[in-house]
Formats: sequence, structure tokens, C-alpha cells
Amino acid sequence: MSQELVAFMESIKEQENAGGNYLLKHEPTTMLGYDGQPMQVQALGAYGILDVNWDKWAEQAGYKGADWRIPEMQDIVAAYKFTEYFNKYGSWDLVAVAWYAGPGAANKAKGLGIESVSGIGNLESFGPAVGDYVTSVMEKYSDNLESASNETVDSYISQSEQQSIEPIMQTQDDGMTPTTDPIQKYAAQLISSLVPRNLEFEAQVPDKAGSEKVAQVKTGVNREDDITMQDVLDAIEWNL
Repeated sequence: MSQELVAFMESIKEQENAGGNYLLKHEPTTMLGYDGQPMQVQALGAYGILDVNWDKWAEQAGYKGADWRIPEMQDIVAAYKFTEYFNKYGSWDLVAVAWYAGPGAANKAKGLGIESVSGIGNLESFGPAVGDYVTSVMEKYSDNLESASNETVDSYISQSEQQSIEPIMQTQDDGMTPTTDPIQKYAAQLISSLVPRNLEFEAQVPDKAGSEKVAQVKTGVNREDDITMQDVLDAIEWNL
């Protein structure tokens, strides 16, 4: 199913990131974790892979510690998860459901039909409903399958790597652009060490995605004890 996988990968890229920018940091959003508490997450790169999923998914794909900013790694990780979902659900439209709304919604759609989840919105209360998302992805998939008829996954990944030599890092306005400034780099590393990373996500979103309670979670929820980049930079400057 090499050509099918290539066509689906391209379709998700077009849906999640119209420009195919592997280095885009999407707008941070808030969702419920498995413990039922709101947590801030950020979709990364061409496929919109959540930051809370990247490390585990990269390890599952055989590349523990891979940097998400390497385009080839994003392709490999995405191809791995898409294949895993396809083997579980047996159709690309259900893979699209799992990618957008989580395995819980995909399990329901497999048993009762996609219509049973088509009206579910995404966790952050923006973006299309599941049915509209799947329809859009599958329309793109149909078009891409024709052009991908002679393409293999390996060649697709190689092309992505070649097209992204010495890329310029881009972020949303409120994101942090990676820099060579050692103070900024140290601050980023310090924040990373302070943020708990013990939540293990098996899907883009929790299985409970689509429930009324989860769908009502809004963006912009901030905890009073959040540590920001500016907090760390100010502390570093004061110590210097």
C-alpha cells in the first residue's frame, strides 16, 4: 500500500498545514489529559503532531530522541502512525478520524459508521467537525493517489529531506523561534526540565475526545503556576 500511504500523508499535510511547512509551530491550544485536567499542547510541523506525542511516537518508530524539526523524521513518524492506524481500522477514512479525533472516535466510527461521529468537533472548539475533516482529507487523498501512483514512501521521504535543507524556523506570533543565543537556549532547556512529561499519549488526542465534556474545553486556559520563558530569562539575568 505504498502509493496509498504516500497519498494519505500528502493529504494530511495539506489539511493540517497547507504550506507543507515542516518547521511551523502551530498555535498552542488546551485539551484535557487522561487525568481529566486541562493541559496546554502544541501541534508541530507538517502533520500537526502534538508535542506531547512526539517523543513516544518517534521511539515507537525506531528513532528514539529524534528532533521533530528534521523533516525526514516527521515523515517517518507520521508514516509509522498512519500505518498502525490503517492496520487497526482497515480504511483511510477511519485513519483520518483517529488522527483528528482519537482512537475512541475511530472505534465508534468503525462499529457504528462515520455518521456516528461526524458531528463531533475538535477538542479546542475550532476547526471543522469530524465529518467535514474526513471528507476534506479523502477528497485530497483521491486526487493525490493519482499523482502518487509511481511513488514509494522512501522516495517521498527523501524528497521532503532534500527540499528542507537549511530551513528557516517559523513560529506563530506568540511562539519562540529557536536561536543561537546561548542564554535563550539555556532558558529553553531549563523550562523543558521543569515541565513534567510523565503523560503518555497513545493518540493525537485522548480516547475520550468527542465527549461533550471534552469538546467544551476552550483555548487559552492558563495555570497560575505556569513558568514562562521570560520568567526564566529574568532569573538568569538577575543571577548574572
